[in-house]
Formats: sequence, structure tokens, C-alpha cells
Amino acid sequence: MVKLMDIGNNRLDIYLSEIQTRMKDGVTKPWLCLADDGLSYVVKTLGEIPPQQMVYEWVGCQLAREFGLNTPKVKQIHGVGGAIALLGNPLGFDSNSVSFASEYKDKTTPLTYEQSLQIPVNVKHDLFVFDYWIMNGDRTLSEIGGNVNLLYSIPSQELVVFDHNNAFDSELNIDDLLQNHVFAKDNRTHIVDMMDAVEYNDRLNNCISSMGQIVSQMPDEWIEQANDALGCNVIDDKILPILNRCNEANFWGRIR
Repeated sequence: MVKLMDIGNNRLDIYLSEIQTRMKDGVTKPWLCLADDGLSYVVKTLGEIPPQQMVYEWVGCQLAREFGLNTPKVKQIHGVGGAIALLGNPLGFDSNSVSFASEYKDKTTPLTYEQSLQIPVNVKHDLFVFDYWIMNGDRTLSEIGGNVNLLYSIPSQELVVFDHNNAFDSELNIDDLLQNHVFAKDNRTHIVDMMDAVEYNDRLNNCISSMGQIVSQMPDEWIEQANDALGCNVIDDKILPILNRCNEANFWGRIR
């Protein structure tokens, strides 16, 4: 059992009350679950996504929140694996494993290209820089469609940023990201100039300084299984080298 941890009054661990449905959207087909805190969560489990992607989800969401993006709160939920097994869907991993839970946001729709054109400029720039930083190529959208992994909140008319399991892709073609990201140059109003780069660099390094706390909050099993699957240390060998690129001389030059 994962040790219960608190940040202020925010309890990270929650427990399953009910599996509500399996969601149709997305490649992983996550589960919509009601937790003991009375809220619904979109849940991904070990055995249904690789363990390293569970780590990427957790780290990506926490960094996004630290960076200032509007992203759902994430928790660790117990009991989902056993419930899924009872439904006749064994996971291939210990059914007592801890799952990843992202707070469900109702009154939202997948972002359309037309809506993307109306997003405030600072939000476009923030998300573009963030995805470039974490090497997340899974945020494409144009007039002909794409796989944007963004929601649009109807009441607040804001972006909701989620789904980071394909981030930290060291094999990502950066030119493809710069060309195909929803907020690539054709959907932004100006380049990232030197003043922007100074401000962003401070924000990114503040995020890096929070990595110790972010990692300490994760279940050991996620990290151990990710290390085994990758044959290296998922944090030290995969994630941190990507994040530390922001301090390299050519990092900002590529997106100006």
C-alpha cells in the first residue's frame, strides 16, 4: 500500500466507490470512476498503459499545474484494478496496483480548430512553450483535424490541458512539433523573443526545482516498473535530461 501523503490539506490518495463507465475517447479508453471524495475521475491503470506512461502522466500534469496551465487535479486511486478484474478484464498486473486519476471536468468539449483561434495569446504561448519543453508531440490540430488532447470549458471559455502519457519523447522530431502543434506559428501572433525567453526560463527552472516533491508523491511501484520496462532510471535518464534542455544555448533559438 502506498504511503498516504499530504500537500497542505490536499489528500493525494482516494479510493474507488464505483466504476461508472469506460470512456470511448482516446487510445487508452480510460475508466470514469466515482471516488470516495464524491468526485468523478478519469482513471488509467497499470496493465492498460505502460508504467513509464503512468509516470509521464503524473509528472506532466504536476509540471503543467506548476507552470500555470489550467489542468485537472490528479490523484492516486486505490481499488480500480480489483474492480476491473471482477468485470472480467484482468489487467496483467497486480489488481491492487495504484491507478492514476484525473478529475473529470464536465461541461467541456474537445477543442475545435475554430475555438483554438480564439484562445488568448498568452495561453497559446504558454502551452506551446510547455509542450516544446516536455517534448510532447501529442497536441496536433488544424483545419483538417488532429489529436489535440485539450478540452474547452463551455462555462469559463478556457482551455483544460490534460493527457501527458506521450510526453518526454526523446525520439520526437522537434521540427514536426514546431510545424504541427495546435499553437504552432500559424496560430500565434508573434515569435518568442528574448524578453519572453528570460521570463519563461525562470518559470521552467522553478518547475524543475519542484521535481523532487513531484517524484516523492508517486507510488514506488510506478517508478520501479517503469525502470524495469525502460532498462534505465525513468526520472534521471529520461525525464530530467529533457527538462534540463531549457538551460542549453540553442533551446530558445529553435522556437523564435
